[in-house]
Amino acid sequence: MAVKTAAPTRDGQSINNSLRGTLLHHLTLILLPTLLIGTALTYFVAVHRVRDVFDMNLLDVAHDLQRAVEVRDGRLVLDLPPAAQEMVRTANRDRISYVLWNPQQGLIGGDEDLLELDQQIEADFFASQKDRSYKFAAAHFRGRNQRFVQLVATVAGHPLYVTVAQTAGALNGIQRSIFASVFFLGILLTAVALSGVYIGVRRGLKPIAALSAAISLRSSANLTALTTAQAPHELRPIVDNINSLLERLELSLLAHRHFIADAAHQLRTPLAALSAQFEVALKIPPTDTHATLAQMYATTQRASHLANQLLSLARLEHTDQIPQTTETLTLEEILRAVLPRCVLAAESAGIELEFDTKPCRIFGNRILLEELFSNLLDNEIRYVQRGGHVKMLAQQHNETVQISLIDNGPGVPADELEKLGTAFFRADSSNHNGCGLGLAIGREIVRLHKGNMEFLGAGDQGGLRIDIQLPSA
Repeated sequence: MAVKTAAPTRDGQSINNSLRGTLLHHLTLILLPTLLIGTALTYFVAVHRVRDVFDMNLLDVAHDLQRAVEVRDGRLVLDLPPAAQEMVRTANRDRISYVLWNPQQGLIGGDEDLLELDQQIEADFFASQKDRSYKFAAAHFRGRNQRFVQLVATVAGHPLYVTVAQTAGALNGIQRSIFASVFFLGILLTAVALSGVYIGVRRGLKPIAALSAAISLRSSANLTALTTAQAPHELRPIVDNINSLLERLELSLLAHRHFIADAAHQLRTPLAALSAQFEVALKIPPTDTHATLAQMYATTQRASHLANQLLSLARLEHTDQIPQTTETLTLEEILRAVLPRCVLAAESAGIELEFDTKPCRIFGNRILLEELFSNLLDNEIRYVQRGGHVKMLAQQHNETVQISLIDNGPGVPADELEKLGTAFFRADSSNHNGCGLGLAIGREIVRLHKGNMEFLGAGDQGGLRIDIQLPSA
């Protein structure tokens, strides 16, 4: 089976994808027919004007012959000396024939065989009007193509018909000369026009090449905005969008650097503690080893939990779409997978969990949604004091599932609420047992599901309220 491939350009891209090629193609499709039609119209107009001049000369000869006719003894007579007749019959390389006649008198002068032509002339009325007394025609006479003029006049009350014929050698020669000139000028104009189009397109696309060069100079170390001062009006929206992208990329890289720095700082603490505990374990007597191992185990668990959350957050922050398959889920089955571990942790922490949830159907990714509620409940258990309670409310509104988590913990100052959900942020009122990633992970999961997460004060008694909107099925 044959496979078609597009012809490559110098930069390796298909000609079909070349902006320059597309512009040249469309401009040529418009320019060439326009030049061809213009050349053809110029030729035909010039030919008709030359033929008009040719015919007017024949008409002048017919009028001169008419004026040479006199009435003698009641008959029409052509009073034209032989020398004058010879001058009339000569026109450069062409020969002129004429005949003058009257319906009653018959032939008055000239070539008698022209009388037979009256029945053959196929009238060409392009220069005649109804009030004119002449008409032009073309016919094949004496073995040659000739132009004719037929003039109807009156001399002293006698009708007079004057027919003048001239061979078309000079006319054909002029027409051939016009054709050669117009054809040559048409080719010249076409070449000049195509060259102008090519140069114009090439110069017109220079700003794109300059923009490409300016973009190629940008790197992760140089994300300065592109200048729009010299950019053409059509390119300014593109430049503005590129600058907006560079700005977002710079903010993303800055956030990434802060994330790495914060992650390094967070990991350094448990690793340093673990190293110190190993050092102590090497020095203490064997009878105290169990307590030291328990501390080392707790520190290892903290470091492992922190590393897992860091990986989860890094994966979610650099994703614009849900990576796994989405499906229709009920809130009940999501909580059923999360609650066993959370209930045990809540009992150990002395915290009461309360659920007032209506049947809700959520469209999303099972694994991410389970991680969302696991992190939210884990965060509540970590930061609510012993004896406190956490309540979950859920109900479905049209295309949205509304979920609220309300606790009676220490709460968060109003000026710090907007910082919640930021990686490594922990409110001053917290007990600092967490690492500040649970809410950040939850916020990213909600974002991937095209939802919204909002943090509010729970009321006058303190506490925190987390409102979540997720798309319903």
